[in-house]
Amino acid sequence: MTLEARDDARNADPFAQFGLDTLLSGAARLRPESIALADRDETLTYAGFASRATALGHLFAEHGLKPRERVMLIGGASNALVIALIAAIRAGLEPALAPIDLSAQDLGAYARAVNAVALIGTTRYGAFNAGDLYFMAAAETASIRLVATLGPDEMDGAVNFGSDAIKRHSASAFYTGYERGKPSTTASAKIFTLRRGEKFTPVMHKQSTLIAAGFDFVAHAKIGRDTPIFSTLPPVRFASLVAGPVAALLSGAALHFDGPFEAKAFLKACERAGRAHLIAPALFGADFAQAGVTRNLASLTLVSQMRVAGPLALPAALAAECALVDLYAFDEIAAVPEQRLGSMAQEPAQGAHHIGFENTKILAVKGQIAASGGIGLSGAAVTEAVALASHAAAT
Repeated sequence: MTLEARDDARNADPFAQFGLDTLLSGAARLRPESIALADRDETLTYAGFASRATALGHLFAEHGLKPRERVMLIGGASNALVIALIAAIRAGLEPALAPIDLSAQDLGAYARAVNAVALIGTTRYGAFNAGDLYFMAAAETASIRLVATLGPDEMDGAVNFGSDAIKRHSASAFYTGYERGKPSTTASAKIFTLRRGEKFTPVMHKQSTLIAAGFDFVAHAKIGRDTPIFSTLPPVRFASLVAGPVAALLSGAALHFDGPFEAKAFLKACERAGRAHLIAPALFGADFAQAGVTRNLASLTLVSQMRVAGPLALPAALAAECALVDLYAFDEIAAVPEQRLGSMAQEPAQGAHHIGFENTKILAVKGQIAASGGIGLSGAAVTEAVALASHAAAT
């Protein structure tokens, strides 16, 4: 590529030169001892996060996974899934993120749709136990040649990529400290999420799209480095990925996970996180306010899944002691944040979102009401410019 061509590409997409691995490498170099990730089992600094991702990326390569191949990553709200995501990108792979509630049939169909060569997933998460799920899905998918686990348990016949295995590899590998701050060359790697509906459909995202959406969310939720993000959502969908790992890497905020949801464990996690930006399904908003959770928060982001069915229905009014943000998740193509006015939700993307660079360009997202009553979404934070005929909030 010539210098002129690179300049043209940069002007067309200002985020094209950056990837999630780039963001982690920079954070590990600048603030290695700051907290990056925390869940119920462990807390990791940026140095630890980057070294763990580097080690797992090398383990992927040592087990025959090659750049540009696609791997299925299955998990919940935990450090392990985020580490695996960055490790896959660092290894030049393209990750397809999957929730743990898929059946073997649906998981296999997803793997076939993206031509995945590996299934790598959590073995246990709350009431979920993988059992033979991954092997059953792999048996239906000709492209799968590797089944592996992310822990916390080992599985007969599967490669172990759990935290203990990564730590052992990291301890014996000289390169993990050196490479944790190494500039990334993998910004072009795509990430897949799964659009749910009558038919499950994989959606392919550029990292630059996720980063643009992350900038937009960080600006609207007013997230800074000194206040942690506390997410109850597994980072396997567009909105929860943007409002979790992407927002944390962009802002420098520590990312605390709590899942699966259980009231007592959640309240304890709230205490540990302190004054935080809480990310949760809109369904839980009223319960959190009634329980007094919002008194100690910096903000509460309520995620609403928007579907192509019926007219736009805004979330209900909610009285809370903290700032409120609605994050409208549109069919895995966009996540549009809007601050509430008092207790009232606002329509998504009725004003174009800019993220501080150049107001002549839509660097985040814009929406337009269509004659049919739907909203057409476009901009750098939208995976594809599509016109939604109609949609309703589903929480």
